[in-house]
Amino acid sequence: MSDESAREREFWDSAASTLEGARAVVWAEPEVPNAWEARTKECVNEIIGAIEPGLDMSPWPPIMDLGCGVGRLAFPMALAANRRVIGVDASSRMVALAKEESEARADAGRWAAWFMLGDGRTIPETGPLAAAYSVAMFQHIPKDATFGYIRQVAERLISGGRFRFQFVDGSEDTFLSHGLNISEVEETCIGAGLKVLAIDRGIIFPSWVWVTAERVS
Repeated sequence: MSDESAREREFWDSAASTLEGARAVVWAEPEVPNAWEARTKECVNEIIGAIEPGLDMSPWPPIMDLGCGVGRLAFPMALAANRRVIGVDASSRMVALAKEESEARADAGRWAAWFMLGDGRTIPETGPLAAAYSVAMFQHIPKDATFGYIRQVAERLISGGRFRFQFVDGSEDTFLSHGLNISEVEETCIGAGLKVLAIDRGIIFPSWVWVTAERVS
């Protein structure tokens, strides 16, 4: 683990000392009623519509939630897609909270969500993926780390599998706050063997950009 990714883990572990603390950091919008639930629903809707066509390619590979945190999206996504979701996060504390929630929900039966600890720069071995998504993560890691993740996801996706991800449009480059150039993101996707199907600007937040990309070979 690099020094910067270790600092990132330390920050998120501290923020997630309690589930309430994690919620406050992820969706710090006191002016929005029930912000956690409202933003979760909006994000799930943005993801599921984009990746569903790719899920028909194969009935068994899972979906990856990259930067899953405490599982805020993994649980509803597993239900919406009727597919196992594998959540990966660099915060050991957030992964622990997600696993606790998963165990508490074990009798639901209609979904499955697994959670794995990553090192903040590489994806643990999981086998092929039917789809992947990432929300509110790429703005917190350096550009090279984001591009590395895009390439790694591309390698794991089955042919026709889709990656729906969000980043912040901009040039800021400070600890935990990193903007990206849209053209560079698109070029990285194409170079990784992904066909860019959509680039959506300003959804949920004005600075947010959403990309839908599909593995073409």
